[in-house]
Amino acid sequence: MTKYKTVKIERRGAGWGGPMYITPTAEKPYIACCTGLAIHKVAKEIAKLTGGELRDAFRNPPPFEQMACMVTDCGGTARCEMYPSKDVPTICVFPISPPATSKLGDKLNDLLITGINSPKCVTLVEDNE
Repeated sequence: MTKYKTVKIERRGAGWGGPMYITPTAEKPYIACCTGLAIHKVAKEIAKLTGGELRDAFRNPPPFEQMACMVTDCGGTARCEMYPSKDVPTICVFPISPPATSKLGDKLNDLLITGINSPKCVTLVEDNE
């Protein structure tokens, strides 16, 4: 059985939201990435530190209910609203603000962080944190 770890994700500069904590579980093992041509370095760092399974969500998307989180590069509402609406914590690499018309309200505060474009934004949480 895999022993998963927790990471803390924090903005360093422009962006919105956070901090966000991600811990994969046996039921939600996937660190999904939907950035097109390649797996983003932030998704790779989250998977490396947590022990989660990295998955290219363009080519082989896991079910929403099995995603520990989603890393995306969408600057619009499509992915930055769709994944949070499915209760998937969403990390956007672009420093956007959520749409003012979001129907998710306060729920979005727990499920979206933006401006996370460097692995330096991802740190392992120690047991006493």
